[in-house]
Amino acid sequence: MPGANTKGAVRKILMSGNVDAGPGSISDAMPGRGDIEQHIDTLLPRDWQETPFSRPTIDLFRSTVDQIYDPSVPDDHVLDDFAVEAIVIADGSRPVSFIEDGKMLPPMGNGPFIDLMNRQAATIETIGRSVGRVESDVRIAEPWMDGVFYAGSAFVVGPDLAMTNRHVAEIMIRGGKAGSGPFPLNGLWWLNFAGEHGSSVRRRFAVLEVLWAGSDVVGTGSGLDVLDMALLRLGPAEAGDVLPGALALTLDEPGEGQTVGIVGYPGRPRIVVEKPDDQLACAEEAERALLKVFDNRFGFKRAASGEVDAQPGFDGDVRGWTIRHDVSTLGGNSGSPIFDLGPGRPPRVLALHFGGCTRRTNYGTVFDKLADDLRRYGALPG
Repeated sequence: MPGANTKGAVRKILMSGNVDAGPGSISDAMPGRGDIEQHIDTLLPRDWQETPFSRPTIDLFRSTVDQIYDPSVPDDHVLDDFAVEAIVIADGSRPVSFIEDGKMLPPMGNGPFIDLMNRQAATIETIGRSVGRVESDVRIAEPWMDGVFYAGSAFVVGPDLAMTNRHVAEIMIRGGKAGSGPFPLNGLWWLNFAGEHGSSVRRRFAVLEVLWAGSDVVGTGSGLDVLDMALLRLGPAEAGDVLPGALALTLDEPGEGQTVGIVGYPGRPRIVVEKPDDQLACAEEAERALLKVFDNRFGFKRAASGEVDAQPGFDGDVRGWTIRHDVSTLGGNSGSPIFDLGPGRPPRVLALHFGGCTRRTNYGTVFDKLADDLRRYGALPG
């Protein structure tokens, strides 16, 4: 996403009408968005726009204008948002594992959940094949990313259909964000089902539009009273790949203490220190926890496990469609499936992970109260 310096420079140009504008030449009000759209051919000449290499710059320009004129567009990186998606239990007892070449590697951590993941490796690998990374070629990648900007995770739920969070989808949408969609995109986006550590392989499918989303703008996190869910309509593969199979959603609510897994793309977090007097100690503690649980490698496909610690209807769940869980997640896991790791049960998705609070809990949305919308758009059988 364009950073503050980029947006500030574009805002300055729009307000002054002069690329060489000095600090004292900015007017009191910017021109209307329509006026700017009419002048895009002047700013970006038509003959240049028609060249193959112009598209990333055009998309970057348009997405920057979107962020200036639409106050609902998140003004920070999605990976740092919704409360803070973070480790709940940092002692390694909620392990994580890389998935490479479709196979789960030995989990990193300790305790009984390692044995659980090893026993349920086939289920984890089945789920993992259908989970992808939401990527853009026109956004500027963070230094820790593997050369490609990404906004979160998503998974296949139907023919040419993937599910993610609304706050992930909002970074992809052009123009206003209110309503349930469909929404056009602000550039070319992909869902990459590879993105594995140590591999340069890409298995990418174009995202054509945000087909449907919860009607309220989420932005950087609006609590538990809004629906942080969206469906993406997928298009052709970049290199002739076949779309992975759809994951089965269940309307059954998970029970308290039920073992669950997550597959997604945890990103490098921003360490937030709450007590100034303890800045150094807090930062060092957080860094040790991250190194231990995530091995200081971020942005790649990972599996993790834990358990449900509250069913829908807990205090604060005003809509009755949220669970709490303690799986190790970070920003970038947004849009990951929460799936059943109980022995003897088929792979099925219990909820959509969407956020959490550091060292306290993580959250997921269950599907039973959303069945009508999910059926309408093809994410559940009719």
